[in-house]
Amino acid sequence: RRPPMNRPATLHAQVQLVPKSLADGEPVGDGRNEPNRNPHLPPPRDRLDWSLAFRQPFNFIRMLIGPDNYNCIKFCCCSIILITFCAFIALVIAQLIAVNRRPRYLLVDEWQDDIIHQGGQAAANESLPAGAIAMADVLQEDAGSGVGGGG
Repeated sequence: RRPPMNRPATLHAQVQLVPKSLADGEPVGDGRNEPNRNPHLPPPRDRLDWSLAFRQPFNFIRMLIGPDNYNCIKFCCCSIILITFCAFIALVIAQLIAVNRRPRYLLVDEWQDDIIHQGGQAAANESLPAGAIAMADVLQEDAGSGVGGGG
């Protein structure tokens, strides 16, 4: 469960009270300046660095927009990709169903003009499947006699 958004901030600080004579004997740096001791202050971690944008772009985006927004955008992008993929698969299946439902005689009608103009039976044997060759001969005879829809 997510914590509430209006939680108070906390600050942890270490304070040492020492006499002036001891402080003059053991100098410490101002902030992280030399001499960095008593206590040692390491360089800050998880700071936003522009070189991170090229080395780890997803972590950079997460640091820019926050983890909640990053997870929301990641979920939306994955959902869009999944929906697009499903729509593409549905279109392919619909296309395959539409092609298989087409009547076989329409295939012969599409090739009718090509068969007549290429020289009849010889061209039909090369370009048509076996079941359509007999139909092509009938169409050629119809076209030659003026019967049927031969162009």
